[in-house]
Amino acid sequence: MQKLLPVVIASMLITFAWIDSSQATNGMDMEGYGPVAQSMGGTSIAHDNGTAAVINNPATLALMPDGTSRVDVAIGILSPSIKASAPGAPTAHSSADAFFMPAIGWAARQGKFTYGLGIFGQGGMGAEYSDSSFLAMNSGDSVRSEVSVGRVIVPLAYQVNDKFAVAGSVDFLWAGMDLKMAMPTSTGLGMITGQPTLQGMGQAAQSDWMRVDFSNDDQFTGEATGYGVDVKIGATYEVMDNLRFGAMYHAQPELGDLEADDATMSFGMMNGQQAGIMSGKVKVKDFRWPALAGAGVAWDATDRLLLAFDFRYIMWADAMKDMTVKFIADGGMGDIQLTLPQNWSDQAVYQFGAAYKATDAVTLRGGYNYGASPVPDALVNPLFPATTEHHISGGLGYTLNSGNSIDFSVVYVPENEVTNADGITVSHQQLNGQLMYSMYF
Repeated sequence: MQKLLPVVIASMLITFAWIDSSQATNGMDMEGYGPVAQSMGGTSIAHDNGTAAVINNPATLALMPDGTSRVDVAIGILSPSIKASAPGAPTAHSSADAFFMPAIGWAARQGKFTYGLGIFGQGGMGAEYSDSSFLAMNSGDSVRSEVSVGRVIVPLAYQVNDKFAVAGSVDFLWAGMDLKMAMPTSTGLGMITGQPTLQGMGQAAQSDWMRVDFSNDDQFTGEATGYGVDVKIGATYEVMDNLRFGAMYHAQPELGDLEADDATMSFGMMNGQQAGIMSGKVKVKDFRWPALAGAGVAWDATDRLLLAFDFRYIMWADAMKDMTVKFIADGGMGDIQLTLPQNWSDQAVYQFGAAYKATDAVTLRGGYNYGASPVPDALVNPLFPATTEHHISGGLGYTLNSGNSIDFSVVYVPENEVTNADGITVSHQQLNGQLMYSMYF
């Protein structure tokens, strides 16, 4: 173990440097963290799902046998297919169709205590459309968005007695955002909140479109960044030998303002002529991730069949009321603040899963996950298409030997189509998967 620990730590640092953003499934949350949970509809609150427990319910870490340790190394792919259409315009297809997400976790149990470390991508959303799409408004550049949140998690679980375990974790979060957005100038001016001091607004009001751009086109971090701290708590209780309940709560972290130093605001005409451009800084004000509460049950129906159900309540309403972007022009040219209303609803997510041990080495898994879209139809923006609802999942686990195993999951997310108040129809479907290698010692 002492020889292996430096390798584990080095792998975690590499994962931290490489971790990618992800696409929305349950709002901006993933439908499942780790292939065991993902293949079982996201269920994870009351059964063993490996070190992904650190982001699901850390109390399930106490299900590890005493005196054992494990390392999980995973890679996930999210493949969204997003398109937007408007009357009289060719359909715009998002080119952001593949996101890779590494994750790594380590946990060890000694007596009543289980501790460890994990690095996971929490979630996000985004899309990208070409400069020839109607969404670019003939501004001469593509439009895109990318929101990503990741966590470094330090958990501690305690086995109170044979039936009851409690746990908590301290999470260090980072968030990134890229935005390249074009809009009718009249729409942009209608989003102004507060008293703008930006010089040249009179001339800008005569233009057809306006843009706000801050993007580094880097798949690993956004141009605007912010950091925060969060806590999670959880518990499991074994009612009888084959029935276990679990509960968890994730507090709402506040990541402050996401800030970028390299931003522009520009104005122009539909004939392609630019009316003006200003460089400056941006602040995405008071960016938050939602609190989450959940409860679940896991039932060993037979020696080979596990059935699970989780209910999660994601509190988007407080975290996603609106998005406010403040642009501060260079050279003392003033500032302007735009507020994009979001008005997301809280989201109830229902998760069902099953695992069947077909042989001593092979476990088959399946599940279903449903959460109504938290985004009001009228406010759906093609750049923020967090609208998927149904998730159908499957996967398997294969034990190589007593010290090694692999797990695989795949999720099909059927198309969900929404038309907003501007008559723009956004459709969104996904095909996602995860692969994990586990080592026990």
